[in-house]
Amino acid sequence: MAKRRRRRRWVWAKREMARATGFFSEDEMKQRDPQLFHHLVGQYQDTTVKLSDPMQGSLSNYLLQQLERQCEDELLNEGAGTAGISGTDCAPAPAKRQRMAEDAQAGDMEFSNEDYYDQSGDEGGAGSDDAAVRRARFLKAMRDRFVDGMERNFNYAALDEDSDLDDVVELGRDAEEKYFDAE
Repeated sequence: MAKRRRRRRWVWAKREMARATGFFSEDEMKQRDPQLFHHLVGQYQDTTVKLSDPMQGSLSNYLLQQLERQCEDELLNEGAGTAGISGTDCAPAPAKRQRMAEDAQAGDMEFSNEDYYDQSGDEGGAGSDDAAVRRARFLKAMRDRFVDGMERNFNYAALDEDSDLDDVVELGRDAEEKYFDAE
């Protein structure tokens, strides 16, 4: 049941990240956790350069691609879910990519804010790529926190019960795994 909740949250988060405004817009995330934003992004920002709507348009697509690459890299580095994932499978199908990302995130549901602060890395430089990577890390930390159920003031109950967010193919695989594991 926990896996299904996480999967539904992941699908909802992915839909929200594709929107220019909403729950995962930079302004909304910054309001929800200004300390995390400052730790991952703000302290490195050049105060003389003002970026306008950095999470919209092509940068948003860039950040989503960065997140997907990072999730895939984590899977390869950790060896998680290596059955069925070959080293040459660089561009998995969306359903498989979602499953891979969820498998990479599988673990304990109890996290503290420090777990999300540890993802910052200490790169130097203020290049635009570095800023985009830091923003991608912030987005990933906020997304992971959401999927883990750690967002305060969010009603997870309605989302966790929304069967429209289920992937029928993935549910079939889960049923097969459960059946064969029982034998």
